[in-house]
Amino acid sequence: MILLRLIDEINIFIGKAVSYLIRAGIVEPDLLGHLNGEVTVGMKQWNAVGDDLKATFNEIVRATSADASAHFLHRDLLRKKDFVAMGGELVQLDEEAQYNLRRYSLEVVDDFSKQDHKYCGRVGEMLHEFLKVTGRA
Repeated sequence: MILLRLIDEINIFIGKAVSYLIRAGIVEPDLLGHLNGEVTVGMKQWNAVGDDLKATFNEIVRATSADASAHFLHRDLLRKKDFVAMGGELVQLDEEAQYNLRRYSLEVVDDFSKQDHKYCGRVGEMLHEFLKVTGRA
C-alpha cells in the first residue's frame, strides 16, 4: 500500500510540475511516457507452473509490452506533430529544470523509503541505482 502511495505522490508531483510548465506548450522530454508493461502473478501460482510455461509467459509479456510501448510512442509522436500543425509549441526543459524534477522526486521517494523500508526502501535504492547507471544522477 505504501508503494502505491509513493507512486501516487510522484505522479502528483510530476503532474503539478508539468501543469505549471505546460502552459507554454508540450513539454519535452516526455516525463510520463509509457516505457514498460507489468503483469503481477501470485508467487504460489507462479511456483505451481513449469519452467517451460514460465519462459513462454515471460516472452509473451515482453513482446506485448514492447508492442504496446511502440504503439503508444508512435501515437504520441503523431499527436505532437498534429499539435504543432495546429500552432502549438514544443517546449524543451533545460538541464536545470530536469535536474530539479529528479531531485525533488527523489526526495519524495526517499521519504517513503524511510517510512516503509521493507517495501519502498528497496524501490528507492533501485531508483537511485538506475539514475546513476543511466547518468541521470
